[in-house]
Amino acid sequence: MRSIDLISLNYLLAKETNLNFPLDCDVFEEVKDKLSKEQIKTVMIDLGKYLAQLHKIKGDRFGFVDASLLDNYELKGSHSTWYDFWADNFKTGFKEMEKVENEEKKTGKYRTDLSKSNRELMYELLGRKSEFLKILDANKELINSSDSHFLCGNVYAKNINLRNGRFVGLLDFNKSLLGDPVDELAYFSIMPGCSEYLEFILSGWTSIVNEKKLDEKLHLYRLVESYRKIITRYITHRYLDNYPEPLQIAQEELNYYNIK
Repeated sequence: MRSIDLISLNYLLAKETNLNFPLDCDVFEEVKDKLSKEQIKTVMIDLGKYLAQLHKIKGDRFGFVDASLLDNYELKGSHSTWYDFWADNFKTGFKEMEKVENEEKKTGKYRTDLSKSNRELMYELLGRKSEFLKILDANKELINSSDSHFLCGNVYAKNINLRNGRFVGLLDFNKSLLGDPVDELAYFSIMPGCSEYLEFILSGWTSIVNEKKLDEKLHLYRLVESYRKIITRYITHRYLDNYPEPLQIAQEELNYYNIK
């Protein structure tokens, strides 16, 4: 398992920015019902600004951060390009899904419980994987247009930390990446209970970052991240039916490209 040395990473981030890891705080998901709408809006705007600062940190190469180099305060990714990272990710992911499907047919037992409608939708989306890969390939230039930026890699409601109702930072950098910052925003938007806050995060993020192709990239990375989550939630975590949002999002984004 990849292991990120939080002491080394915290030192590196603090060295490059004024950001730190909160160690004594509340989790947004657990206290959000006690917050007013204005408090939540402020929290999310501040999160957007925090991410903009985090994304200013540049790395070398793309993909998962090489944890072994953090002791030397180096941020180096696993792949030479951002596109190559995603191409390899789905080459492996679709192969694993095919293997699981074949095993299920032989044993008559499903790897993960799914409702009838969700299973039908999942099979429909897997049947459209060539369409998905063509979209990925057609957008290769756009994907590779970003420099290598540091991404938390797991921004969602349970990793947002507050103190006295105000945003103080994020936890869980075990999935940190080097890539396009817009992917981080798209990832957040497909996570459970997070899409309603995207506009506030974007408000904070865009007050610092000027991304001219934001809408175009958001559609692309929402499609990419939803397919990735379908695979990992079915094979690895086995809770796709508990958190089926990526199924609907993948369908919506595929249809967006068909209409486009």
